[in-house]
Amino acid sequence: MLFTDLSDYRLAAAYQCGLDNTSNVRNEPLGEAARRVFGDDGFDVAIECVGVEATVDAAIENIAKGGRIVAVGNFPEKPRVNVSLIQDRELSLIGTLMYKHEDYHRAVELLDAGAVVTGPLETKHFPFERYLEAYQYILGQNGRCMKVFIDL
Repeated sequence: MLFTDLSDYRLAAAYQCGLDNTSNVRNEPLGEAARRVFGDDGFDVAIECVGVEATVDAAIENIAKGGRIVAVGNFPEKPRVNVSLIQDRELSLIGTLMYKHEDYHRAVELLDAGAVVTGPLETKHFPFERYLEAYQYILGQNGRCMKVFIDL
């Protein structure tokens, strides 16, 4: 598995959660990172979670022939994709609905079994009575927080 991002802060959190292969694509293009991690075989599945045209382009340009790209991110603008390259490389571009009921149950099972490390993702907790302070905290962190919880 290879996890990419533009934020070294988020990449460090991913590493602490057990994702050994991370790459800041601002410093290491996806193709180079993929060769470093997967060798010349490349990767067969890409999960796009950002909702940005450039990340879909990078997946299309670097995935192995016959690969699958799963679009999870919400795209605020209509992305343009190179359909010719999708056809030529026999790729599948798959959309998915997020937040399905079954997904929550599976996530709870994995958390309960200790199969997923989440501690590094928990930046700070606030009691419900201080919910406005929680939002102010997020805004003041300049992208250096992961998940802020409002406890009920």
